Amino acid sequence: MFKDLIHDSDKIAIRSRNQSISFRDLVRQVESLASTLNIDPGAHVALFADNSPNWIVCLYAVWYRGGVVVPIDYSAEPEDLAYMLQDSDPQMVLTDSNGLLKIQECLPGDSQPSFELIRIDPFPVSESSAVKHGSRESDTALILYTSGTTGKPKGVMLSFDNICFNINAVIQTEMLVAEDRILALFPFHHIVPLQGHILCPLFIGATVCFADELSAESILHSFKEYQITVLNGVPLLYERFH
Repeated sequence: MFKDLIHDSDKIAIRSRNQSISFRDLVRQVESLASTLNIDPGAHVALFADNSPNWIVCLYAVWYRGGVVVPIDYSAEPEDLAYMLQDSDPQMVLTDSNGLLKIQECLPGDSQPSFELIRIDPFPVSESSAVKHGSRESDTALILYTSGTTGKPKGVMLSFDNICFNINAVIQTEMLVAEDRILALFPFHHIVPLQGHILCPLFIGATVCFADELSAESILHSFKEYQITVLNGVPLLYERFH
């Protein structure tokens, strides 16, 4: 399903202050990272990191190896973080240097984690080819945790079928087209930015752009710099703009 969910061309897929990545380069990065990950097919892999192009590469690399991605709120309180890590039972956790500290702080005492911890800064790369595991449309692709407003956060399972249904619905409405450039602002562990800022644009062939920071000045600069055509947000965002 990895190759089925990403556009393939020399067009720019991701833009940020530090880099521009074409779709073909993105695929190469995904395959390179995938070759460093020892993931059993169907295993849960938690993704605990801030929004970045590397986050996107991790998502597809896990799918390439046949794993299930569990995006975890990067701002989660230690108690909630510990709960989600225990509840999702990951074989591996992909995180950055700050996330590594947060995970270590939430572990009880001097206990060793039951999962493998992989830092994605610096990004692990390899020249060897990864073993690709095929996934069926009915297989679970994502486990997204709810906010837990009525109790503990709950993991919601989404299949590749669920993802593709939403992508096709967007295509039919023509809300997003290949010529668009979308600004990715919201945390990727939520389904709206995950689907709307990553999966739909990169399937269709649109360009995903990153602001340097979530400040008014940076967002306005990004609108000009990247000539943004689409902003996918929630009502609170537009109230703030107003």
